[in-house]
Amino acid sequence: MNEFRLRTQKHERLIWVMVLGYTAFTGCFGFPFSNEMFPFDFSKAILVMFGYGLIGILYVGLFDQGKGISVLVLTLFFTLTGLIGRYLLEFGEVSNTMNFIPINIVLYLVIVPIYCMLVYWAIWKWYAKKSVSFNCTNKDHNNFSI
Repeated sequence: MNEFRLRTQKHERLIWVMVLGYTAFTGCFGFPFSNEMFPFDFSKAILVMFGYGLIGILYVGLFDQGKGISVLVLTLFFTLTGLIGRYLLEFGEVSNTMNFIPINIVLYLVIVPIYCMLVYWAIWKWYAKKSVSFNCTNKDHNNFSI
C-alpha cells in the first residue's frame, strides 16, 4: 500500500486528471442503469461498479485516511458533470426523455458517490487493520527472548 501511495503521489497531477476525467466519463456513459425500454442491465451495473471501484481505489492513493467526505463530494460533482455532458450530447433526442427521469438521476447521483466512498473507506479500514495486526505480531517477535 505504501508503494502504491508513493507512486500515485509521484505522478499526482496526472493521476488527478485521470481520476476526475474518468469519473466524468463514467458518469456520462455509464448512465442510466435502466429506462422505459430496457430493463435493469446487470452487465452494465457490473461495469459501473468496476469503474467507480477503480476510482475509489485511486482516491486511496491520492487522499490520506479520513477524507471520505471529500471523495463523496468530488465523485458527486464529476459524476454530475458527466451526466450534464450526456444530457447535452443527446439533447433533443427521444432517449433523453427515457433516460433522464427523476428516479434514474437520483439513484445514480446517490448510489454511485456513496459506493465510491465506501470502496475508499473499506480499503483504508482493511489497511489499518492489517497494519495493526502486523505491528502487533512484529512487536511480539521482537520481545521474544530465550
